[in-house]
Amino acid sequence: MINLKIKTAAKKQLTDHFGFFFTLFIPYFIFFYIQNGISFLGLGADYLYKLLEIMGKSSPQLENVLFSSDLKSEALPLIVLIVYYLFVVGISFVCIDSYRKKLDYKNGFKKSFLVFTNGQYFLGSISVYILQCIWTLLWTVCLIIPGIVKSIAYSQAIYIYRDYVDRGTPIRYRDAITKSRQLMMGKKWQYFWLQISFIGWWLLVIVSAGLAIFWVEPYYRMTLTKFYNELSK
Repeated sequence: MINLKIKTAAKKQLTDHFGFFFTLFIPYFIFFYIQNGISFLGLGADYLYKLLEIMGKSSPQLENVLFSSDLKSEALPLIVLIVYYLFVVGISFVCIDSYRKKLDYKNGFKKSFLVFTNGQYFLGSISVYILQCIWTLLWTVCLIIPGIVKSIAYSQAIYIYRDYVDRGTPIRYRDAITKSRQLMMGKKWQYFWLQISFIGWWLLVIVSAGLAIFWVEPYYRMTLTKFYNELSK
């Protein structure tokens, strides 16, 4: 299926059940605004101190207050980022189920915790992600482009792992990555352009001060999972 049809199908699925998907993505929205709120505070403190410097009213004591670890940090703790990733994976699983007619479209918020309620999903999500990061990093150390190519090649690994778990025949984490690489042969360029096609949408999120995220992230996630659903048929 070409990218235009994938995006059209994703948009229709999202529009038809927007209320459900909105509640499904609530954990993502919370993380999004916390992360950007922290970044905003750090940037604001930086500009405020520079302004006070120009006015001649800066001091070491004020600098310590404005740039304490709480205000200066622009990144969430690692453990929080891992939890965020697990939510995204669980949400993606639910999106795939929606294309496979396995959803009742009820209790969207509760369904966002899917990965946390299944031990195999939980351990698989973390393990596959760690392997992806290590192997992608090793390729990136060689050259940037091969690193990007490999990250695309490994992009379907966690979905593949989950499908095998659901069939009752779990595979090794590294085998999921191998199968993703095989599945993406001849499809990497299409996937790359699918990602590029969302640049305008992400710019809209920035211009709208984050308000557009309520549509853009579900649309983006539904598109990526639709891509996998078509690829896995």
